[in-house]
Amino acid sequence: MKSVKYYQDLIQAAKNRARDYWRMCREIESDYTKEKRLNILFSNTETIRTAIATNNPKPVIRTRFPKQQTADKAEKNLARTVGEVAERTVIYNNDCFDFNGITEDIVRDAVLFGRGIPRVYYEAEIKNAQDNYVGDTPETDDAEAQAAISPSEKESLQEKGHEQVSVKRVRYDCFLHQDVREWEDVGWVAFKHLMDRPTATKEFGPKAKTLQFSDEQTKNNSGEKYNKNLYASVWEIWDKNEEVVVFISENSKEFLRASGAPYDIAGFFPVPGLLQFIKGKDLTPTPEYTVYKKTAEALEKICTRIDSAVANIKSTGIIAGKDSEAFKRVLNARDNSLVAIDVNIGQLSAQGGLRAMLAEYPNDEKLKVLATLDAEKTQRLGEIYEITGISDLLRGQSDAGDTATAQQIKGKFGSLRLQARQSAAQELIKLCFRMITEIICGHYSVENLQAASSIILPTAEQKQAAFTQFAISQQQAAAAARQGVPAQSAPPPDILTIPTWDDVLNVLNSDRLRSYTIEVESTATAFDADQDEKGRRMEFFSAASGMITNNIPFLQANPEFISAFKQTILFTIGGFANSRILKEAFEESFNEWEARIKMPMPAQPTPDMIVAQAQQTAAKAQLQMAGVKQAEVNLELQKLRTQTGQEQQKININAQKTAGELQIKGGRLQTEQAKAAADVRLRQQGLK
Repeated sequence: MKSVKYYQDLIQAAKNRARDYWRMCREIESDYTKEKRLNILFSNTETIRTAIATNNPKPVIRTRFPKQQTADKAEKNLARTVGEVAERTVIYNNDCFDFNGITEDIVRDAVLFGRGIPRVYYEAEIKNAQDNYVGDTPETDDAEAQAAISPSEKESLQEKGHEQVSVKRVRYDCFLHQDVREWEDVGWVAFKHLMDRPTATKEFGPKAKTLQFSDEQTKNNSGEKYNKNLYASVWEIWDKNEEVVVFISENSKEFLRASGAPYDIAGFFPVPGLLQFIKGKDLTPTPEYTVYKKTAEALEKICTRIDSAVANIKSTGIIAGKDSEAFKRVLNARDNSLVAIDVNIGQLSAQGGLRAMLAEYPNDEKLKVLATLDAEKTQRLGEIYEITGISDLLRGQSDAGDTATAQQIKGKFGSLRLQARQSAAQELIKLCFRMITEIICGHYSVENLQAASSIILPTAEQKQAAFTQFAISQQQAAAAARQGVPAQSAPPPDILTIPTWDDVLNVLNSDRLRSYTIEVESTATAFDADQDEKGRRMEFFSAASGMITNNIPFLQANPEFISAFKQTILFTIGGFANSRILKEAFEESFNEWEARIKMPMPAQPTPDMIVAQAQQTAAKAQLQMAGVKQAEVNLELQKLRTQTGQEQQKININAQKTAGELQIKGGRLQTEQAKAAADVRLRQQGLK
């Protein structure tokens, strides 16, 4: 792994490159909040921001098209369940923090400073004693040893409680990256943290003593000024090439902390992307305000001069001192009243009346200057609106004589210059949703997934029990069929096609399987087009149904035109947005219909064929009846054999019993005969 000095040199070189940009952003930030006669920067920024980020975006996680069309019901249910679990969990996760407010801040940064930077954080409540970071214990103090420890191995030792994935905005002066032209080529990024002594001690332990704390009034990621405590600058560097994350200070001689990739996500960095509306030869941001800053400054001067000119336009004049009292009474008189003065009316009229006696304050030239300044102001505003793309209609101004169609056309034309920015913001939001989904699928425990999604799935034991019972019923049906007993086999139970949590986790935890199964999109749009979408769908339905209904009789009579008509329908459908699925469905249906229409019709049967077919049907029926009778005879024979066997068994038992009795009687007879012979011998011997 690289040394501390290597990363310190990276940070210093990047700060030198960003110095002019940071200075420019500080000036823009000051102008944005400065009290001015006409703060056009604030007005334009908020107008463009609201035009780009107007809706509260939500994630949309859908099953990919091949999984939707698969014939395997179990595979289809697994894909649908995976998408539903991911979507519900991500929506619940995003409801736990102000995602909409953060995206608005990121868009404001992009409009104001030329670049918006989102960062994704993963936080988990650890229930056991394992620490949340690698390298905080003395036995893993070496940086290379720390980086060698796999976060997934460490995570497997931890029992998790609440888990949260959030997105936060990174300030323009708290982010550095490698000097390349494209974001895909960036090899490292760095985030600046300002920590007070207690926070640094909690994060880095004894190593926090090596930090230098100062009382400079700096700002954190939220723009809050630190002016009460002492703070130290810590840089968190994500090195994609080395696959390590290190924490250093600009004066430390060792790593404050080092570890491997903590999130294990596809892009390595916790930054989904950068939101830049003006792109140059590299990734250096260009604030939009710099493009029209001189015009805005000229506009501010014009507004200041207009204020001075208005202040110098007065309704005053001078009169002769001897007539001042009379003129005061005239000025203070009520409407439709006459004032009596000690002046000869004829003489006053001969001298030119009141106008001749009053010398008014000269305002004519000032009014001409004011009109010129107002025209200049309008011209400067027009130039700025042309540069920024803000149209009169988008600012709520339109001609009262315009029709609704004319105003709609103006609105669409005015939005064209903002569509590129809207698309960029929507793409960044989608990338944020994808990274959040990736982290949730790779890190969330099954308990938190179950709680957040509220989806109940069978266990592996329940599915095995259902499968065993189904297999037994199938065997019983097969045995009955072999004995000639008709039996209807039951269909497989639905539980066999429902995935278990183990099946779902297997897909969620696998980057390859997850990307094949689901796709993550966003509902973020700059304008609500629901009515337009409904209108287009109704237009499509009317056009397609009318074409099909009106031409079916003709196509049935002339099947050679089916191919041409099919291509006409598909060509029409292709003109509608999001019509790929409908197009494929229509094409498949037309292919099946065309095959059925063009299938050769069977020949009409003759009377002899009808008679032969009837005889054949009767013969089959007789054979079937004979088969049924034969089955009944076989069953009776089987019963008879069973009864005969039972009778034979009884006869054998009785025979064995009789033989036993005869054997016993024979034994008794032999004994008596032996006894009689013995008596005879005794008598012959005279002993008895």
